[in-house]
Amino acid sequence: MKMLYTPYQRYKRQAILKETGNIQDRVGKKTAVIVGLGGIGCMSAVLLARFGVGKLVVVDRDSVSVSNLHRQVLYSEKDIGKRKAKVAARELRRANSELKLESLDIDVCRSTVGQLGRFSPDIILDCVDNIETRICIDEYCTNGKIPWVFSSALGTKGMVHAVIPSVSSVREGWFRKVFYGKKAVINAKNTGILNSACNLVSCIQVTEAIKVLSGKRPASELIVIDIWKNEIRKLKA
Repeated sequence: MKMLYTPYQRYKRQAILKETGNIQDRVGKKTAVIVGLGGIGCMSAVLLARFGVGKLVVVDRDSVSVSNLHRQVLYSEKDIGKRKAKVAARELRRANSELKLESLDIDVCRSTVGQLGRFSPDIILDCVDNIETRICIDEYCTNGKIPWVFSSALGTKGMVHAVIPSVSSVREGWFRKVFYGKKAVINAKNTGILNSACNLVSCIQVTEAIKVLSGKRPASELIVIDIWKNEIRKLKA
């Protein structure tokens, strides 16, 4: 396909930014996998696609429902009942026709998580809504020494943390200490969720992912936000 725009034309506003100006070529050769295309995952996919990551793989097991529409920005009313991964890929291609993009319509669990390996991911973004899938991602990334960025949002609050298994065994074990053996009793269905909380979490998640992909150091702390109270805290992970 003929290139519609030069990289300079597309990315010139971030190319002149001192924090990102020298990393475009490096990030443009990397592969990111996003697991979960809900409120956080949709926006994280949009931001990475528009930033210019080399290859983006979007993964989800669900179909679009009407209750998704207030926060999941890749879908519209005409997409209700359609598979999220397929719809997301369609919309992301419209945003960046030069993006290398693949979609995977699976339930990520212990028996399927290995399928992510065929994409040779440089980073995995956890945008799921349940502990069981997060544990699978953690185990897979720990065994494969793959960086991953945890994220969650509920109500008006959210959390983000980048985990680099090959760098620190302390940070590698953080997720296990906090989440293993726990069972979630609250979720968006029974608690609710503010759409702007999802978007803020995804903005932080993608920024941390870009740092990792470009060889820069992500935050070492767990980032905790409450958008309703305008609070952002960093907790030692």
